[in-house]
Parts: sequence; C-alpha cells; structure tokens
Amino acid sequence: ALVHISRISQEKVKDINDFLKIGQEVEVRIISVDGKKKTLAGSMLGKQADQYLNRRREILTRQQQRQHSWAAAEFPKTDIGFFEDAIKDLEDAFQEDYGEWSKQ
Repeated sequence: ALVHISRISQEKVKDINDFLKIGQEVEVRIISVDGKKKTLAGSMLGKQADQYLNRRREILTRQQQRQHSWAAAEFPKTDIGFFEDAIKDLEDAFQEDYGEWSKQ
C-alpha cells in the first residue's frame, strides 16, 4: 500500500528518513482501495485512521442518500424548492466538515 507522508505521523514530517528506513516493515491500516488504478492507500496513524475511515463512510453514505433522494424526486427544473433543498444539503455538509460559518 502507498502511505502518504501526511499519514505517517501526527507530527510534521520534514524528512521521511527521520521516521522510516528503507526496507523497514511497518503496520498500516488500508484506508482506500482504487480498483481502477489497482492501488491501495494506507495509514500508520492507528486510531486516526479509524476516525478517518468512519468519517469517510459517513460522507459517502450521506452522498449516496442525497443522490438517491434527488434521483427519486420529480422536481421540475424551475422548482425553487429543489434548489433550496440542494443549498441546505450543501450548507449542512459544509458545517459538518468545517464547523459553524456565517452567511454574509
């Protein structure tokens, strides 16, 4: 698996050699699989990897639910309610990802 430099340590990694040596075996948590590219992405962050995976699952589930609900709904393109719902969904997703924000 490929482990991005940001997934090696909670500390800032300036020089990879300070954390890993060539040929060193390490335990990683697989955090994503790309079937098209046939690649695996890993993390050495343990609990943080679990939190990342859980957050990613929540986001993907929410996106799938939105796609399903939008596909099932029959709104005319001019229906203002459709756009209001879409904006609300985007605001909710933004707030979940980045916290509170103000509309200015």
